[in-house]
Amino acid sequence: MGRGKNEIASVLSENTINLPSPYEGEQKATLSLRRLNDGDNEIVIHIDKGQIICDIALCSVLFKIDDAKPFGMRFNHPKDGSSNVIIGDLHAKDIKTLKKAKKIKVELTIHQGGEHVFTFNAIDNPFVGEKMYQMDEISSMLNKHEEIQLINEKSGPNLDSSFEVCKKVISSKDSEAINQLDKSNKNYWVRMAYYEWGVVKQGCKKGDGFMTFTFYEYK
Repeated sequence: MGRGKNEIASVLSENTINLPSPYEGEQKATLSLRRLNDGDNEIVIHIDKGQIICDIALCSVLFKIDDAKPFGMRFNHPKDGSSNVIIGDLHAKDIKTLKKAKKIKVELTIHQGGEHVFTFNAIDNPFVGEKMYQMDEISSMLNKHEEIQLINEKSGPNLDSSFEVCKKVISSKDSEAINQLDKSNKNYWVRMAYYEWGVVKQGCKKGDGFMTFTFYEYK
């Protein structure tokens, strides 16, 4: 794999396909891992000619990493409607799996071309991307009181709220996060919500009349 600017790592398939007219001619597929403009980690699959079948909502694409069992990943066409490109979000587990891979096989369904399996050499993958943790890793670090380093603090918009309402909100649990609630100061409650991609800090201070939000990324 070769890494370009904007944190993009791309590789061409080892094999080629030849589709029926009007897309005839040998071509390879391109597999890219990317993070653009400090956004989320994404995986992109691209062919030069032809239309990759993917429902308007989501489609599942079959992957096989080395000798492991095949698994599906969800993709969609880009917002510009390009039918020769599909994009999927990468979770922490996906990143780890793909970065350890030597061979990646991907099965695509192509309009009037049927199913095709592309094989990619993934050795020496240089992709860094957004730092992410799996939820069990976060839980383990918190239980062991290990430091989780955070960067890029960004304050979000405040939400008008009384102190009592604010306390009820941050006392409720976010099912997608690991939540830690600090009530040691009766006049200032704080919840730290740990997600795969980062941390959201919510605060309620008596007398302020609003709830504060602060966002962090993992270092």
